[in-house]
Amino acid sequence: AFAAGVGTNAILRPIIKFITSSPLKYSLETNFPKARKSESLVKNVRSALRKHKFRKKNTLVATSFCADEVNRGLERKFVEVYGDNYSFGGLAGFPFGGISAFGAMASNIPDGGSCLIVFGPHVGMDSKGTIGSVRRRGKKGNEPCCRPAIAAAGYAHAVYHGLASPYVPPDVPDDAQQNFVGTALLPYAGYVEA
Repeated sequence: AFAAGVGTNAILRPIIKFITSSPLKYSLETNFPKARKSESLVKNVRSALRKHKFRKKNTLVATSFCADEVNRGLERKFVEVYGDNYSFGGLAGFPFGGISAFGAMASNIPDGGSCLIVFGPHVGMDSKGTIGSVRRRGKKGNEPCCRPAIAAAGYAHAVYHGLASPYVPPDVPDDAQQNFVGTALLPYAGYVEA
């Protein structure tokens, strides 16, 4: 039996939360406590930028999200508020368009207007709260999400443990983005569990 008190509440709180939550909600709140739904994020951004005169007529929204289709929903929500977006993202959300794309994007900002840059990686979470897994349209089972990040984590783990050699710069651009994502993760390989 537990004695009543602050210590007990601290011990019981996560247990009660787990029992009363769905696995997805519990995993989300435990692993990503500051996560927000897309609608909430866009609403908060719009509210914060409105006082700085960011409007659809004078704002270019530029995005750098992973190519994965699960990111299009957030992108569409920003497009609803600010109009068509300039996309310079690639695998895992890295801005692979680089300096050239950034310059081109900057030249597309409306005269006297502003640019809102929205970027970042993503991770899927299925209905059971499994991180790195998502149910995709038309699929019977869950699928990995974000595959490039998962592949990069596996690569960094393998290099760190001497099971693979570091990539060399590719001679052909067939998989240059994945090569970059894996190489970018190498300095953190000791923290990665594959």
